[in-house]
Amino acid sequence: MKFIQINPGGNITAIVRGQYSQKNKLLIAAKILTQNKKIEQVGFWEKSRKSAAKLKMAGGEFCGNATRALAYAVSKEIKSNQFYLESSGIKRPHSLYHR
Repeated sequence: MKFIQINPGGNITAIVRGQYSQKNKLLIAAKILTQNKKIEQVGFWEKSRKSAAKLKMAGGEFCGNATRALAYAVSKEIKSNQFYLESSGIKRPHSLYHR
């Protein structure tokens, strides 16, 4: 399984890109966390029509560090530091400014 490993502020996050069923998200997250003891959480980078990207956590919760990790990855890909992200656990896209 390919993933991006990012340390946004002390909690190492794995970001997996793609659309997966809820069951597969749980399996993928468990596998990554078992095989990589330094990784503390796993987020899933999904496409969005409303924002630059959507973050989905396997449990459906909001995770600030995973959101920061995805913001970093998106900023590098789109070569911009101003964009909107969606995240599980919140109802609407939020503007992020990534330095």
